[in-house]
Amino acid sequence: MALVRWETPGNQPGFRIVVIDGVARTVETSERFLGCCEALAWVGPDTLAWRAFPDQVGYYRIQGAGEIENGAD
Repeated sequence: MALVRWETPGNQPGFRIVVIDGVARTVETSERFLGCCEALAWVGPDTLAWRAFPDQVGYYRIQGAGEIENGAD
């Protein structure tokens, strides 16, 4: 399961992606990304796609032991 956690210090929009693996019983949290997340979807067994306002998109691949790799362009 993947969720978005809002993080807005100083009123600066941002978010982190939190991945919960019920089988492995792990929780992984990404670094902070700028913008307001509008969509988050699985596009493969280990890849997430996201869209954030105003004009950002990215793909993230889960890299095993607690790491999320930023694949955004």
